[in-house]
Amino acid sequence: MPTGRGHAARDASATEGITYHYRVTALDSAGNESARSVAVSGTFWDLTPPSAVTGVTVTPTEYGFEVHWDANPTADLARYVVRPGELQGDEEGQWCSLYPGYDLGADTTSYAYTTLPDGEERCFIVDAVDDAGNSSFEWTGEARVVTAAELDMTPSVSTPEGSPVELTATSKEAGVELSWHPVTDATGYQVYRWNPDTKAYEKLAATTGTSYEDTGAAKGTTHFYRVTARYADGGESAPGADWVAMAP
Repeated sequence: MPTGRGHAARDASATEGITYHYRVTALDSAGNESARSVAVSGTFWDLTPPSAVTGVTVTPTEYGFEVHWDANPTADLARYVVRPGELQGDEEGQWCSLYPGYDLGADTTSYAYTTLPDGEERCFIVDAVDDAGNSSFEWTGEARVVTAAELDMTPSVSTPEGSPVELTATSKEAGVELSWHPVTDATGYQVYRWNPDTKAYEKLAATTGTSYEDTGAAKGTTHFYRVTARYADGGESAPGADWVAMAP
């Protein structure tokens, strides 16, 4: 039975992401050209991932961690992805269970990761992604995992349970916004902020509303708050508590 022998050609001039259409003709020894074949199409996709990110360092801070890394030399680099995680396992073997990442521009080499500094050990990787969406970590499954222990900024005075005040603290450009729902029979509310120097919750403000903006909250640290409901007889409820980490 006759057998055919295949032929192939490579279009080295093709541009990534563009679909091209091709036809092929045959030439005999005299140079006569056959009719064109049926058209076929193809797209040249970039399937080369960026090189791995190097020089990753993680430094604990009063607001979480500062992550730094070397600039990646990949020519078509589109962004970095900082992925924090938690260490799983035991002394015999541990691994980093990664969270979804934070996308950062290709022109940056640092990230301020805010989290509650309560002494836990964390792990991080930094991934590189090119403009075709190729991820160094997803393609290779490899990345340098860096671990670091948080500072412990939590108050030494514990907050009792059972407060009618459901406090929410939110970082804002001008400070910290505190908000809570109205408490039945309350005539007002007392706001406290933890002072790490005196190791006590100190009175910050009294209000009859259900919100307060702490414009004096310094950046670059973590603030802890309590709010109590005040009653007509002069008593206060158990405090509701929350915290907020503020990057510089």
